[in-house]
Amino acid sequence: MQRHACTGDRPPSIDLAGERRLGEFCSDLIADGTVRTAHDVADGGLAVALTEMCFASNVGCRVEVETAGRSDVALFGESGCRIVIAVAAGEGAGIEARAAAADVACRRLGTSGGDAVRIAESGSGRVLVDVRIERLRSAWDATLPAIAHADTPQAKRAAAGG
Repeated sequence: MQRHACTGDRPPSIDLAGERRLGEFCSDLIADGTVRTAHDVADGGLAVALTEMCFASNVGCRVEVETAGRSDVALFGESGCRIVIAVAAGEGAGIEARAAAADVACRRLGTSGGDAVRIAESGSGRVLVDVRIERLRSAWDATLPAIAHADTPQAKRAAAGG
């Protein structure tokens, strides 16, 4: 099925040199104690990575993302060469300078705090996601058991002949 004029038939291109620079950059930040936590943005995209980070710490986040008109791609795109890192307040400028020196793209997304994952669109401020961690965790934890027991809306429609 085609949506948004995208067929989804081609995986994102791979930048092996960029992946290596990013890996070495993050490894250096971790080794010197600058990074408090990190998460790749591969499986599920940025929204999933941020949510999983919030699950691990039980601390929310408030971030802004550039959507270029496609919030689905900005939130759930699985292109490589991206890692979300969390650092102490005040470390941002130093990280940006080190990233530039390492030829690694870097963008501040926002801050941690609170009890919800809040993602807004850069520029417009339009809220894309604003859900409490507790609610996200509940849905996350219920998904696999629901699938295993065929307790999904699709399974119920199929059982009802729809």
